[in-house]
Amino acid sequence: MRGLLDSTLRSAARRACKKLGIEAPQPLNVGLSQPPSEEFGDYSSTIAMAIGKSAGADARRVAEAVVEQIVDEADIIESVEVKGPGFINIFLRSRWWQETVRRIVSEQKAFWPQGAGGGKRIQVEFVSANPVGPLNVVNARAAAYGDSLASLLEAVGNQVQREYYINDAGNQVVLFGKSVASRYAKLCGREYPFPEAGYRGDYIADLARWLYERYGEELAGVDDGPVFERLVSESLSRMVQQQKRTLSEYGVEFDVWFSERRLRRVRALEEVLAILQGNGATYRRDGAVWFSAKQYGDERDRVLVKKDGEPTYLLADLAYHRNKFTRGFDILIDIWGPDHQGHIKSVKAGVEALGHEVSALKIIISGQVRLVRQGKVLSMSKRAGEFITMEDLLSEVGKDAARFFFLMRGPSAHLDFDLDLAKDQTPENPVYYVQYAHARISSIFRKAAERGVETRGLQDADLALLEGEETRIAKRLCRFGETIERAAARYEPHQLCYYLIDLASEFHRYYNQTRVLTDNPEVTRARLALSEAVRVVVAQGLAIIGVSAPESM
Repeated sequence: MRGLLDSTLRSAARRACKKLGIEAPQPLNVGLSQPPSEEFGDYSSTIAMAIGKSAGADARRVAEAVVEQIVDEADIIESVEVKGPGFINIFLRSRWWQETVRRIVSEQKAFWPQGAGGGKRIQVEFVSANPVGPLNVVNARAAAYGDSLASLLEAVGNQVQREYYINDAGNQVVLFGKSVASRYAKLCGREYPFPEAGYRGDYIADLARWLYERYGEELAGVDDGPVFERLVSESLSRMVQQQKRTLSEYGVEFDVWFSERRLRRVRALEEVLAILQGNGATYRRDGAVWFSAKQYGDERDRVLVKKDGEPTYLLADLAYHRNKFTRGFDILIDIWGPDHQGHIKSVKAGVEALGHEVSALKIIISGQVRLVRQGKVLSMSKRAGEFITMEDLLSEVGKDAARFFFLMRGPSAHLDFDLDLAKDQTPENPVYYVQYAHARISSIFRKAAERGVETRGLQDADLALLEGEETRIAKRLCRFGETIERAAARYEPHQLCYYLIDLASEFHRYYNQTRVLTDNPEVTRARLALSEAVRVVVAQGLAIIGVSAPESM
């Protein structure tokens, strides 16, 4: 619909400008939006004000000229009016929403521009937590956002790959291994000092017990390099398997699990370093190898190889991104934790220095999360072991509430997660409210069956019998496609949450004021058709964000 109106307004504007003897700005901003009140139409455009500002003409006069030139080739416009300083308000014919409702009921699909994404190959890399501990609530937020974003991008016709980068190399892994080795040595009756900055959570002791039950004292030679490496490898593998299981319970499945160790085995870090050196983007200072990041837009130069020969996190990350680009994706989307904000410019500088298209790399920061219970913020510290894991969260509030609550705000915004509200089964809980709309409609259809009401062929119902609130609900259904397209284009799954909350609210209000099953068979069928369309759209919207649509609650 927006595409048709956009085309209609542009054509009319060009003819109007020619008649007025003025030039329209390029590009021309149509400024099409949904007015705050239905008295201002189904859509409103600011195209005349954009033209007036550019050409130094009276915007209202331009608007009147545009309206005169509008030709409704699709036969969807009922009327057009000019208001205020030059707003063009458009009222659509009832067939616009009636036909959409019929198609939803008939084909059990909510229609949106399936090819709006352009069929791009997109990789979405998200969560990618260090495998040195259980996934936490920040990881849970990133998982909900990344998986839902991937589903949105698929919904508009893109080919999307979900990828998890396993950070299974580096100092944090050595520290993790020493933490496990210390607990394991104690079970074997040996002494091995616990590292001062080690990981102290109960899961470390659990890992040590698992190793002891499986291998006895076989891995207790902690001073032996190969034995220690095996202990670390087994512990990491166990943690990754736990992360996979937790994510699966959360409804998140990755297409690729990519190991940093794999990069190091194939000497990808050395290859990247050689490329940067060949491009004149490195230099030596104080025994270390530096990247001339500042000349590529970073705030300062960065170390790639420390003076002890150990590669930095940045060098490994650049090797990983070079690998991504060589796989032929059109767009790479990285979703990082809140502590990686300062790393963005460095990676983009490195990508440019390696000769890749920086604009193809989109980096999104997943914001901080605070858990709140009974009005009090819960403290969380991974190394001290005082944190609520993602698994704990799922056990307490469930997958549906967790995903929906994490998606109700933009990805980078700070989020307070109210545990009590997430478990509340009242209209104050937004996910319950949306799911209940689906369950309520399913209940209506069960009652209809009990009364012998025919519910087949509802696409042929006389939708002209719907009025008032029913028409508003129908028009909201027609905007589902626009919401999907806009949310995908802006990488904003929370827009879909808002849409579902508004749709559910409108339906609940309607249900509380109106009988769906009436004594008039034709009215009943029209209302059942509308209800069924709402049920289909709610179910599909929830499916995109990974939330279930229950038949009863």
